Amino acid sequence: MITVYGMAERLRRPPTAAGIGGVPVEIVQNRSLALAVTRHVSPPDRSTEAVLAHAGVCEDLMSKADAVLPVRFGAVFGDEAALRSSIDERYEQLVDGLEHVRGRLEIGVRVGWDRAATTAAPRETSEAPGDAAGHEVSTRDATGDATGGRAYLMARVEEERRRNAVQRRAEEVAGRLHESLRAPAVDSRLQVLPTDGLVMSGAYLVDCPELDRMVARVRETAHEHPELDVLCTGPWPPYSFADMEDIRAR
Repeated sequence: MITVYGMAERLRRPPTAAGIGGVPVEIVQNRSLALAVTRHVSPPDRSTEAVLAHAGVCEDLMSKADAVLPVRFGAVFGDEAALRSSIDERYEQLVDGLEHVRGRLEIGVRVGWDRAATTAAPRETSEAPGDAAGHEVSTRDATGDATGGRAYLMARVEEERRRNAVQRRAEEVAGRLHESLRAPAVDSRLQVLPTDGLVMSGAYLVDCPELDRMVARVRETAHEHPELDVLCTGPWPPYSFADMEDIRAR
């Protein structure tokens, strides 16, 4: 089995970081692409150690090549022929991808919030829900108990109202922050409400000479919004901009 870590353009020196399980990394040359791989008897299990080893190889490649497209953990092929076939099918796409990330790194920004404090809104009327003509909708359940059915329906209405309020507020906050943060970047990705505790997660592709400017912009954002928890991570290999999700085992 062959595990793929990433592909590089104009690799200046062979990688020195050990792969998953301490296996030495090999380079498989496929036309202009240098593929960093390790060979295993069976597909490696996902573990903290394996994920860290995978990331270490990608970072090692970044220090030794003009451009790198990292492959996310889990791309495993039965043999070298299957690997080459998969790469050949999307060779032009991969070459274009390397052009896009050349000389650039990824900065991550995660923004935590207290959504209860930032989405407080007045409770809507507790009148019984009605249809479009204003007639009361019956909430009597199958047992004839109108009280229980009405309480359940009103709870569902309130839950949906709160969910919509959170989503609208998150889109407003994340959109405003993202617009400011992406100024030093050449490309960006935004996730709104990736988890309950995060209002946004952003990835920013930055030219290497602009890294300090990008980090300074994140710090300014944190200072401007003390009510938010702004965390900057990286620089990383450009995982979010590699578009390698279709590189899969065959």
